[in-house]
Amino acid sequence: MKSKYTYITLITVLFSLWACNKEDSLSSDSVLNTKTPELSDLDSWIRDNFITPYNIDVEYRWDDDEYPKDKHLYPPTEENVKPLLEVVHDVWIDPYNKVGGNDFIKNLAPRQLFLAGGENVNQSGTITVGFAEAGMKITLFKVDDLDLTDVKETRSYMHTIQHEYCHILNQTKPFDPKYVEITPSGYTSNWYNFTNAQANSEGFISAYAKMNDFEDFAEMTSHMLNMSKEEFDAIIDSIPAATETALKTTQNTLTELMIKIKVQELTNKKVAEDDLKKVKKLEEDIQKLQVSLVKLNEAVKNLREKEEIVANYFKSEWDIDIYELQELVDEKMREITEKHKD
Repeated sequence: MKSKYTYITLITVLFSLWACNKEDSLSSDSVLNTKTPELSDLDSWIRDNFITPYNIDVEYRWDDDEYPKDKHLYPPTEENVKPLLEVVHDVWIDPYNKVGGNDFIKNLAPRQLFLAGGENVNQSGTITVGFAEAGMKITLFKVDDLDLTDVKETRSYMHTIQHEYCHILNQTKPFDPKYVEITPSGYTSNWYNFTNAQANSEGFISAYAKMNDFEDFAEMTSHMLNMSKEEFDAIIDSIPAATETALKTTQNTLTELMIKIKVQELTNKKVAEDDLKKVKKLEEDIQKLQVSLVKLNEAVKNLREKEEIVANYFKSEWDIDIYELQELVDEKMREITEKHKD
């Protein structure tokens, strides 16, 4: 019996050796496709306009590892990718290169630009339209909402780019620490509980600027670079306007009432009790409006101080006249939206 088992084992070993020898004779050609995939027309355009000249890689195809799993996000529709990138190129890259030098963006740019189709909605209900990571990556959301005929809507994308790029500049060269001393008590993590108008009245260009001094500086910069100087000035100059009008109207009303009362006194007529109550109420209202106006004028002063620090930062650290840059950006934006209206 033992010799029978030995014989079977020997046959098995010989068969295994024969099988291994057969495997050694397999083809040496690899079954893996190592050829570089052909570029689509869009990929070729991105290579020629972003990767080669500026070393900025644009990622519009979906990658689960690059986006939060708890958000309703998805890849952008490809037909929206190039139009948005053209805006990014013409409104952000070109103006910076013209004012800061031909290689400004090439030498100091995010190395990746990610595009997503959906909105990035936070638990607080606020929407993050973009963010930057360590000066190397900018992500833009809601690409599928692109409407190049709408100046306000198109500006929202560029506001994000300008805001996030400002962070990249600040990470390379910090801004004046005196900036945080202008409105130190106004910063709060609950910035989303404020309207922009409320933030303006406290010396902030937007509600989000109340987050901290870094966001404040980036918001000031992105607002300046996302509208004309006239529009920017109008926002700041309008802060006390309503209160000034209310104060003037109330003062005029009080003056008219006082004249009426004086005439009654001179003609020995009885002054109505209601008129005396109105006088007291108007005087109280005027006092409140005057106190409010002082605070609003202080807010204007603070915003102008912030604007000055931003302008000085760009000039001293980057040799860029931000007002010249502002004019170029606004000109390009209007050209694009007007072209798409035709």
